[in-house]
Amino acid sequence: MTVKRWSVGVDGPDENGNLVAYADYLSLAAENSSLRLTIDNIVNALGWGDGPVSQQVIELVTGLVAENVASNGRLQELIQIINNADNSYCMCGDVMESHVVGGCGSPTGMFDYHYGVWLESENKTPITDAAIAKISAKSIEKAADDLAGENNIGGHEVDAMYKYAANLRAGGKAS
Repeated sequence: MTVKRWSVGVDGPDENGNLVAYADYLSLAAENSSLRLTIDNIVNALGWGDGPVSQQVIELVTGLVAENVASNGRLQELIQIINNADNSYCMCGDVMESHVVGGCGSPTGMFDYHYGVWLESENKTPITDAAIAKISAKSIEKAADDLAGENNIGGHEVDAMYKYAANLRAGGKAS
């Protein structure tokens, strides 16, 4: 929003003025309140506490974008493997038709081989995994609090749920 500034004794708007129209002030206050609410909702959803939230959001988004680019690159590699696949030949160089499983010791076609190599290659998304773990842990803690507040579970169950959430945050798997 653009706010017109005014000065006493100046006829018309003054870009260096120290006064603003009350309606402009109210609009800015409402806009600021709305932005603060949005930031607070993001912070709560991600489970972040106090600190430089803007920097955390920038780092998270940058990391997620980088992982997305890497995942898309892997997808393109898989598409290339499929497009170039020729399962007519075994890795030993012989025609697949003359093979039975266990015949030459490696009766896999070229597609199977390249796909296997692709599967074994690195495909890690630690930033995405950590963000999902934080959000999941926050959900589990909220569920524990809500259920405890309604007297649907006891203290031991709440403790177990919080321990489970902490395990997720620390990179643990669901057990």
